[in-house]
Amino acid sequence: MLIIDIHSHCYPTYDLGQWVRATHANLARWAPAPAAVLAVVLADGAGQEYFRAWRSGRCALPPGWGMSADDEPESLRLAGPGAQRLLVVAGRQIVTVERLEVLAIGVCDLIANGQSFEGTLEAIRVAAGFPVVPWAPGKWLGKRGRMLRAALRGAAPGGLALGDSALRPRGLPKPPGLLFGQRQGLAVLAGSGPLPGAGEENQSGCYAALGDIELDVEAPAASLRAHLANPALSWRSVGHRNGILTAARRWTTHARRPAPPAAGRPSA
Repeated sequence: MLIIDIHSHCYPTYDLGQWVRATHANLARWAPAPAAVLAVVLADGAGQEYFRAWRSGRCALPPGWGMSADDEPESLRLAGPGAQRLLVVAGRQIVTVERLEVLAIGVCDLIANGQSFEGTLEAIRVAAGFPVVPWAPGKWLGKRGRMLRAALRGAAPGGLALGDSALRPRGLPKPPGLLFGQRQGLAVLAGSGPLPGAGEENQSGCYAALGDIELDVEAPAASLRAHLANPALSWRSVGHRNGILTAARRWTTHARRPAPPAAGRPSA
């Protein structure tokens, strides 16, 4: 069994040790069995190389935690005190020319921003990644929403997935894009989507996808991509989304905050 936050981030404002502890603790809350694999996709944006920094040992881990990596360049394992284990899979966050966000699951190399939506999906596939289009406040409305639904109309189940977010307020109707994608047979995968800003690292792992699958321990990222491409596999969301007031407060704070540095690289 796999519990995976399909959409997490690190930012220069974060306490990276707390990101590790919070991600593991949050995911562990949703585990129905002790043997469940806890995992997170670290979606680095342009100028960010947190995954590679951790894999090369250039990011400090919390006390009691260690890192190990096999030959597969898109995954690493973190081990903490006792039986704490966290699988980290590489990902990329890309912004299209239409200002839609797309996640490339299982991809280390940078994929350029500013391409068309369809061009971005193709670039992810060429990089052997799996594309996920995450919901974000305001991104699926108006002209962009119509464009997205038109693109989803021709999407085959297993070719891409949609991402749900902890920032989507509880108690409100599902966005039309999510409903439309589900009618098309596309999987909806849950992720925390933490924002820049001190303390946001505590959100990582609070909302995740659960799948009754077993990853190949030798190549977990490749195994994950193959499972995501299986249209017969069902996923369900575990954890929690924000209430309306919390979501509004977080988003308003984010909107007022200066943009993070373009080269948001971790310090050695």
